[in-house]
Amino acid sequence: MSAAAVQSSAPSPTPSDAPAAPEPGSAQEAPPAPEPVTGDQVAIAGDSVSLASAAPLGEILPGAVIDAEVSRSMYAGLATVQALDAQVGARPYVVVAMATNGTVDTAQLQEILDYLGPDRRLVLVTGFGPERATWIPPANQTVRDFAAANPDRVAVAGWDEAIGGHPEMLAEDLIHPSGEGGAVYADIVYQALQSLVR
Repeated sequence: MSAAAVQSSAPSPTPSDAPAAPEPGSAQEAPPAPEPVTGDQVAIAGDSVSLASAAPLGEILPGAVIDAEVSRSMYAGLATVQALDAQVGARPYVVVAMATNGTVDTAQLQEILDYLGPDRRLVLVTGFGPERATWIPPANQTVRDFAAANPDRVAVAGWDEAIGGHPEMLAEDLIHPSGEGGAVYADIVYQALQSLVR
């Protein structure tokens, strides 16, 4: 006997037995989950810490474009983002990681956000370094305050918090990540990007 000929002996459900269709706007009608951010949507402007993490960033965000340079500070932030736009077009998600090599001013961050416009999203990566790098904690505070003031458009990737208790994942200078530290860096950048999906 073919499968098509087999019939269930169970009675057909009557209209009263059938599950009720959810009413429009009810809790059962969940909106579709937003698509995750992919690498081809991301441009990364960074310093030597980003440069040291380029391989794991490329693994977790394949297709992301990375412009990272030794000793780069936030003073180069806007120009680097503009150069990336000229190179690959205006990608919807931009990562700026320049809190390691100098102070960060709110006006610099605002300039970048104004340039990006209302439809693009920004991830700011905090810095981490030894105690002698006294400018890093206030730079990180500026980054966090700015993100808190612009929660719909800006997220923080807290490199300082992620790596602070794990000096074994850093080089001897306590600034640049080892291979394992680079994977941590890439993961916190990835998570911050996903937090901006609406």
